[in-house]
Amino acid sequence: MEVERAACSFISLGTSWQHSFRIGFKENMMNEGIVVKARNSIYEVKHKDELIRCVLRPKIKLEDERMREETKEMRMADLVSVGDQVIFSSEDGKAGYIEEILPRANQFGRTRIGKLP
Repeated sequence: MEVERAACSFISLGTSWQHSFRIGFKENMMNEGIVVKARNSIYEVKHKDELIRCVLRPKIKLEDERMREETKEMRMADLVSVGDQVIFSSEDGKAGYIEEILPRANQFGRTRIGKLP
């Protein structure tokens, strides 16, 4: 009897793990969209006819900070701007995470405040 209970418990843990693993890698979870609004690190991404409220994955912020430290450069534009094409994930279709920022074709920029060297 004890062996059967342990086996059932193990199987239920295995099923739960497989379910969460499968959810994380569903093909339809990753979508492409365009940022239409950016405010306070919250981005509204348009995908088809829907607006999904997204935030950046922490790893994207860390990679950006690490790159700026290595190159000793200041960023001339926001990491994510309105009009950027992004890859995002969303489980419920209402909120999600920006997983990747696709390269920009062009951008507007301004010089920093103050005297230029």
